[in-house]
Amino acid sequence: ELFLDAMGYTAEEVVGKHHLMFVLDANSVEYAEFWQNLRNGRKQCGRFLRKHKSGRRVYLDASYTPVLDLDGRVVKVVKFARDVTEESLAELETSARLAAVNATHAVVEFDKSGTILACNEAFARTMEYESVAALVGVHHLSFVVNADSLEYKMFWEDLRSGVEQTGQFLRRTKT
Repeated sequence: ELFLDAMGYTAEEVVGKHHLMFVLDANSVEYAEFWQNLRNGRKQCGRFLRKHKSGRRVYLDASYTPVLDLDGRVVKVVKFARDVTEESLAELETSARLAAVNATHAVVEFDKSGTILACNEAFARTMEYESVAALVGVHHLSFVVNADSLEYKMFWEDLRSGVEQTGQFLRRTKT
């Protein structure tokens, strides 16, 4: 009943029908490989995008388990699934927002000592470096005009203490 509710069908509408009725792209190579693996007795687990009776997308965290006879032949497949549509859509929204920030803002991540752990392309371009890889391992001091100032030392002391720093900061580029 939980599966039927998640997919919008009654038992009469699905019993005896092919799994294709739940698939958005039944002609995909991935779907063909999915069934070939099941026919070969290989369990398929993961998050699967499926189609609700209404046509809307449903994300299922599912395990498709082949059931074998005494000779090792697949006789049927049992599916255990949980509807994870809400959390999947929330993850997609979060990913889209992060992608938008990443595309429009220079983002850099430092360790507590001030060494770059990671950054995005926008940061590399802004700082006039040829690549993201060229920045990993570079110390924040490389971008600071007045690194010996008390203000700069307090800036990092506050960061290491977990105090957020916001504002406009004068920094220098590679060239």
